[in-house]
Amino acid sequence: PQTQDSLLSRDDDAVEIEYRLDGDFHNFDDEQKEILLGEIAQELGVERNGLEEVEMKAGSIIVSFAGKQQAGNNTVAERATSVQPGGEVGGFQVLEGHVRRRRRPRQSKRSEDRAPTPQSVGSLQPEETSPAPSEDVMEEPVFGGAPEEEEMDEDEEELLPEGFYDPVDGFGVLVHGLQGVQRSGRLSVRVTICEEFDGGFMALEAAPTWKTSSHEMGMELGRYDWEERHVWTDVVYAPEGVKQSPVRLVLEVIEEQKGARLGDTLTEELIGWCSLTPFEWVEELEDSFPGILREEHKLPLFKHQDGRPKGTERLSSGILNTMVYDPFDEPPHVAVKTGSELDSDAWMLGQIKELPRLEYDKGHGIDIYVDMARFLPDNVSASKLTLCILAGNGKVLYGPVERTCVLGRSCFNPVFALRIEIRDEPLPPTATMMLQIDTIDLQSHAVRVVGYSALHLFAELDSHKQPRSGANQTACRLHSGHFQLPLSPKCIAAGSEIRATSLEKHAKLPCASVLVRIVEAVRTKDKIRALRARDFSLDEAKSKGLILGMPKYSSGSYDGSRCRPTADEIELYKVRQTRLDVIASDRIRVMAPD
Repeated sequence: PQTQDSLLSRDDDAVEIEYRLDGDFHNFDDEQKEILLGEIAQELGVERNGLEEVEMKAGSIIVSFAGKQQAGNNTVAERATSVQPGGEVGGFQVLEGHVRRRRRPRQSKRSEDRAPTPQSVGSLQPEETSPAPSEDVMEEPVFGGAPEEEEMDEDEEELLPEGFYDPVDGFGVLVHGLQGVQRSGRLSVRVTICEEFDGGFMALEAAPTWKTSSHEMGMELGRYDWEERHVWTDVVYAPEGVKQSPVRLVLEVIEEQKGARLGDTLTEELIGWCSLTPFEWVEELEDSFPGILREEHKLPLFKHQDGRPKGTERLSSGILNTMVYDPFDEPPHVAVKTGSELDSDAWMLGQIKELPRLEYDKGHGIDIYVDMARFLPDNVSASKLTLCILAGNGKVLYGPVERTCVLGRSCFNPVFALRIEIRDEPLPPTATMMLQIDTIDLQSHAVRVVGYSALHLFAELDSHKQPRSGANQTACRLHSGHFQLPLSPKCIAAGSEIRATSLEKHAKLPCASVLVRIVEAVRTKDKIRALRARDFSLDEAKSKGLILGMPKYSSGSYDGSRCRPTADEIELYKVRQTRLDVIASDRIRVMAPD
């Protein structure tokens, strides 16, 4: 099998072969042991001096084969796997056996001298290759029985410096998504491991190319989401003694188009490319070593030249969001698909609404809905929402507006059903909406803050970003849409600039969020004045679109990208979905004194 061959073909590791035999030979003298080891070496087709006894006890023997001392590793694998339970080794009947690799200490000689051979590429479209077998597994079963874990020497673990890159362990790439590119077909991202060569790139033959699945554009024009990851092993940092790694990741965005007629073949078109290095040289006080460049990257896309990833011509405003990570330190965000790890009532990525193309004017008017909060902690009872609109310096521009939750609904998922109208109030482009949720603590009966949340009301003309203070920018767009916002247990520090991103430096309240909608107000037929709901009956206001009902969360109407769950939150969601729901008024009634 391919995995066994790869385990046995490394020239810098020792391979251990363990046999459980039907016999008691732990009392063998040296001569008897030597005869047994000689017969095992003969069975494996190796020289006796290449075989070493690791452990011999009643009914079991472990031998070590140093691959760098012998040729014919694949023959060893074939012979080891050919000995089936019931066969014989050294005159003893085989019960089961394993082949496993014994890793070397990571600070010993690295495997840079085994540099992979680069191959010239055109558009970086190599032949289809199967992913290389993972070598994170320390042991693979060869025949019969279950594998046993190998205990690592404690001294070995102490030799591993923090952040050290070992080709055996590898590195990972997580492709988040793409923005600023509008195509009619489905897009995917192909990642190729390369070396820089003569102003271009040479693909490494030993590193397989990886490609994400193909996705259609979301509701927001120009946005694609993947949240897919891949790990490469055995990619050499650099030749021995070289600090600057020549290895580059080349990421290409590909559009897949189906023909106009049934049966037409699928065609691919190169859309754009970008590149980054996955490595860095770490300088510490007492040591320096190669490491993984573990961080988020927002990479601008460039146009291909003659079908090759080269050149500096930008592809409009295309940005690819990705990150490099250590496989032993997985990114906190995980790819969650509806119907798999979580159902649609717990969390959904949802969709981003397209922003208005016209500049915002105060005569346009804004309707703000705060629909409900979700998955609040166990100690809440009745909750109260407070809404303010603040300038960057903290000045209150609108509010505060307070709303108590609907007492006849869940205290864990309180419904606020708050709607406010902003009509003639002059708001600066940097205005930020701040939300605060308070509750009466179930245990202490004291008023406590559950959490804070923030959202910018306006966006730059060419992006979804909040305009910067002091940029003399007056033109902006309404940041309209349906949003799921995380709650933070900490507020923005006094004296700090008020921005929608100011709370991101604080940890989130696990699983807790609030659902908000920002809607451009309905205007008169001549588009001069924004209408007010109070000027109509309830039915008329609804019929004119002045009052909009709350969407069902599982419909995917809310953009949940700000609340991507961590692995721990996935488990907490499952727990909170099973807890007994409590009506807010019932909990208050239980808490109230006689």
